Amino acid sequence: MFSSVSNEDSDGGEGLSIEDAQAENRNLYAALNPEDITRVTPDSRAMKTKKLVSQCILECISLDRELGLKMLAAFRDVWLAISERNSDKEAQTMEEYLKHRSDNGGMLVFWPMLQFSLGMSLSEAEEALVQPIIDAATEGLLLANDYFSWEREYRELQSGQSKRIVSAVDLFIRTKGFSIDDAKDAVKQKIIEAERSFCQRRDELYNNHPDISLKLRRWIDCAGLAVSGNHYWCSACPRQNAWKDVDSANGNGVKRKLSHGTVVSKQEAPMKKRKDSSLLDSEPSDSESGLSEVSSYSFYKPSGLALEAPSKYVSSMPSKGVRSTLIEALNTWLHVPSGRIKAIMSVINSLHNASLILDDLEDNSPLRRGFPSTHILFGQAQSINSANFMFVRAVQDVTQNLSPAALTAVLEELEGLYLGQSWDLYWKHNLACPSESEYVNMVDHKTGGMFRMLLRLMQAESDLTPQLDFHRLTLLFGRFFQIRDDYMNFQDYTAQKGLCEDLDEGKFSYPVVYCLENFPEYRGHFLGVFRQRPTVATVDAHPLSRESKQHLTACLKKSGAFEKTMACLTDMERDLEVEIDRLEQQTGEANPMLRLCLAKLSVKGIAKIGEYPTVANETSVKSLFWAQQQQSVQPECLVHVRSAEDVAVVVSTSHTTRCPFAVRGGGHSDIQGASNIDGGITINMAGLRDVILDEHEGFVGVGAGATWGDVYSQLDQMNKTVVGGRLTGVGVGGLLLGGGLSHLSGLHGWACDNVRGYEMVLANGSLVIASESSNSDLYRAMRGGGNSFGIVTRFDLDVFQQGPMWGGLHVWPLLPSVTSALTRGFVKFAHDAPSDPHVSLFAGLGYKQGSFAWATGQYDSLGRVEPSIFTQFKDDVDVYGTAKLVSTARVTSVSDLADELNQSEPAGMRSRFTTATFTADEELLALMVDIFVEQVQNALHLGLHEDERFAPMLGYQPLTQNLLKAQATRGGNVMGLDDNEAPLVICSFGWEWSHESDDTTVIAGIKAVLERSVSAAKERGLYHPFKYMNYAAKDQDPIGSYGTKNIEFLKRVRELYDAEGVFTTLAPGGHKITRVTIDIE
Repeated sequence: MFSSVSNEDSDGGEGLSIEDAQAENRNLYAALNPEDITRVTPDSRAMKTKKLVSQCILECISLDRELGLKMLAAFRDVWLAISERNSDKEAQTMEEYLKHRSDNGGMLVFWPMLQFSLGMSLSEAEEALVQPIIDAATEGLLLANDYFSWEREYRELQSGQSKRIVSAVDLFIRTKGFSIDDAKDAVKQKIIEAERSFCQRRDELYNNHPDISLKLRRWIDCAGLAVSGNHYWCSACPRQNAWKDVDSANGNGVKRKLSHGTVVSKQEAPMKKRKDSSLLDSEPSDSESGLSEVSSYSFYKPSGLALEAPSKYVSSMPSKGVRSTLIEALNTWLHVPSGRIKAIMSVINSLHNASLILDDLEDNSPLRRGFPSTHILFGQAQSINSANFMFVRAVQDVTQNLSPAALTAVLEELEGLYLGQSWDLYWKHNLACPSESEYVNMVDHKTGGMFRMLLRLMQAESDLTPQLDFHRLTLLFGRFFQIRDDYMNFQDYTAQKGLCEDLDEGKFSYPVVYCLENFPEYRGHFLGVFRQRPTVATVDAHPLSRESKQHLTACLKKSGAFEKTMACLTDMERDLEVEIDRLEQQTGEANPMLRLCLAKLSVKGIAKIGEYPTVANETSVKSLFWAQQQQSVQPECLVHVRSAEDVAVVVSTSHTTRCPFAVRGGGHSDIQGASNIDGGITINMAGLRDVILDEHEGFVGVGAGATWGDVYSQLDQMNKTVVGGRLTGVGVGGLLLGGGLSHLSGLHGWACDNVRGYEMVLANGSLVIASESSNSDLYRAMRGGGNSFGIVTRFDLDVFQQGPMWGGLHVWPLLPSVTSALTRGFVKFAHDAPSDPHVSLFAGLGYKQGSFAWATGQYDSLGRVEPSIFTQFKDDVDVYGTAKLVSTARVTSVSDLADELNQSEPAGMRSRFTTATFTADEELLALMVDIFVEQVQNALHLGLHEDERFAPMLGYQPLTQNLLKAQATRGGNVMGLDDNEAPLVICSFGWEWSHESDDTTVIAGIKAVLERSVSAAKERGLYHPFKYMNYAAKDQDPIGSYGTKNIEFLKRVRELYDAEGVFTTLAPGGHKITRVTIDIE
């Protein structure tokens, strides 16, 4: 009924004058408004409309109250309120037309109507995720209506039945001068493009989100059916086609009356009858042969989509991957063939995920790793059914792919797992607190059983079957893993699963067991609260009040339960290290992967329960930052984090309190407020500076608080390196988030192109991995997209073999002959670089203590002394007109070369960098030198001559073709550069000075150099819009230079992962996707 009303209002409005159409809309708007008190006469059209609509509303709400009201609101507030607005304005472009047509054509309410008809409710996040697909569908729907309705509308306009035409065909005729036939063809092509775009966007979404929910897949399918169904309906419906038969008759002379009571000739009898006739000619029908319609259906296996949806959902959640890592680590000793290892991993993952589904359901837990638990989304029955199926599939996998001994191991350990879980549930249901030994025994079977199972599976499939005793290793691992989880549940970071969720569940975890066993005076406190908690999954779970949790946590603190738990974990971690030592000695083979697995779970860096952030003071803040501007910022609170979980605490706290925060990685930014914040929370990441090498996988995990000096000092010892920064004091995080130029970029691209994975804290406090295989859209966005999406706590970087390098600085005085030779040599190098990707170069002109000087940095990663590509930079008096002042070139370590450059940028100065990018051109680079020298001399004249530390610099960094080709690794980054544009030059204008009083003079000088250089480049056709984020000033917009496609992608990712804008509003520092203005010059 609503669709009939809307169609009348939409299409019928075209037959009215603007004023009449708007009056009809007002009547319908009032009828749809439950609070309308307008007085109308009983026989008026408005009253009749109101009665009809009231009946429609009642019937819709009786079917589905929530969706009915949503549809009603869409009619009233979204559509009718604007449908005839600006109806008197003719669109001049297709974009304007589609916006207007979507408003007055009812598309703003069509989709809520479709959701109502399907009984489907979508969240705002789900709506946003599929909106690009729906936009394409909307365009196809609107244009199909225009295409098939044109003849009717045109005839009605000419006959006077209609007063206007609103159609894309008319738009092309008016604005393009097309004939009617050409205009219809143009509309037809736009329809095809819209439908093709729908398919492309749908496929892209499925590729980026392979585990997208069954509900959203169904919604997208229905949207596609709506497009195709509308297309067919428009082509054949009486409304759009009755004009064809006004003056013509069909083949037998009988006119067709196409209306609600359609009349057809005998030759046009119903299709079913003709079909039945053909069947009678060939073979008896089912009814004649004695079979009912139901009996005739063939047997087939139904789709597994519904069955597998819960399991796919839980497996898509972020995971530490401990079990998979442990399997790979143990295989260092057991040497199980890769095919059987894959089968074992599949079995363990299926069983583990099944146990998670059942565990959450039995504990009535609403969250799992920051996401709704499976039974919350799919219901209890469906979740149980899928979990049971996962057990069946696991047993099938073992039977088909592994040995009988493996099947025995699975069944025996499953029995143990169920035994352990039974006691966990029994204690909770009966409010019976176990003893410590009983609790540990339960853990040995429930948690330890899975570790024991994977080991027994590997032993059953090992070709070597070594006589090694792993019993104590798996026993300790299971206990350590579970008790650590018990401890961590009391940390604030458990926003991933819920703050102190074990208390919500009434669970007797290790700290609780210790407290109640040793301090009976607290027994009544815990049992009194637990007694009031729901004990079955059929009862809605509600978390305990914060006050209750704080009281019970205080009881645990007073009893020393947390200290006892931490001491227990520390002892077990030490015992595990001893056990690994024993096995390594017994096998004669070191196992760094197993040690890495333990290191990731280590409790050595975990904050103690009850520890609070350090209150900031001026001295502690100042020492953390490189530039004066950052040092002068005073946060209200300085948090020294020591784990990713600590970071999640701050994010969750900021989210709740709306207190702004900033993230300090290496502290090397010169932008005030970039990584420090006035009156808010500054997160100091320096406690996250571990550098852990995984030789087997070929990557190094680097904490986000590390500097490149931390990384190189460790990797140099192993003759390895990464594509990283060129200064030891620069932070790993800052460089990688903005792109990152390196001595190895000629071979491997930007530093960000060599990040294998990001461990990140998201806006909801959850901890995820972004990589090619997990959260792939977020992974791509992080490669140059800045800090708009989350806080990175660890970077996994590709590792390369690296011996000593050759490199150093070469210095000349500023002379016209030197400038000419260097700019010529620089441009030649930029063109020749693809011939030798092992080298790198930068050049700069600087001023210090009364004189100007040129410097180049020349480097070779193979350790070759002055390779031939650097011939033009040799110490040649005939070419340069003078000798070099200094050359520090030598064969040395990566660390030593990075430390040399770091010494050229002392801390404590005021600093400002800005940037521009140009096509490599000798004349332009030389002209920029003249502009730079002129502005420096002007600044000196205005008082900077008194500042002995005044050090302005003009820097040139080539972007060569080989570098831009190499950036395509793992799908490419988001910076929008193409290797066909090379060679380019990134110019950095970086000035350093001592006193705030000189800020105005310095900033004016930098601005003049930048603006005059850009103007000269544009005059010569050499300007490129790209702005390198790591050199960009606060008032520049590097993301806006990435191109429209990348910008729209980044906006979608930001909306998907941080719809509330936590990292763009509460963390204002840095260049944000929400503050973009596109630079297309």
